[in-house]
Amino acid sequence: MDYKFLVSIYAAIVSTIVFLWRVYEFYIDRRGKLKITNGYVTQIPFYVNQEIGNTESFFTVTITNHSKNRRQIEIPRFKLDKKLDKKEYFNFVDFNSTEKFPKSLEPGDKYSYKVNSKVIENELKKNGVSEIKTIIIDTYGKKYYSKWFKI
Repeated sequence: MDYKFLVSIYAAIVSTIVFLWRVYEFYIDRRGKLKITNGYVTQIPFYVNQEIGNTESFFTVTITNHSKNRRQIEIPRFKLDKKLDKKEYFNFVDFNSTEKFPKSLEPGDKYSYKVNSKVIENELKKNGVSEIKTIIIDTYGKKYYSKWFKI
């Protein structure tokens, strides 16, 4: 066999693999990639006159945009391990909040949504709820889920 023929076959196989890989990357990059994590954070207010206020604990939802495109997200929704009032999803309503939704997340941006943990402890735990999952819906209607979080 001629070595030129073998080299041309090798080049054709490699170029086909590279082409298929680039097509795969193109479609993967077009998909939205939001990472959602839940947790608790304790905040201590520090005043100008060097006084420290009472600590407050918050349940936080952190949303990170891992895609190469800007994503618009709606207000976080939550799912419980136990249904209350036969509803699948719910969200917390804060009448003092001035945040507007949908929120725009640039590539690499993070957004944190906080809920006072007293609300969770007083209402959800008393109704027998032990785990919560966060659902984020973007403006295209795609849903992103966090892992179950023990409260």
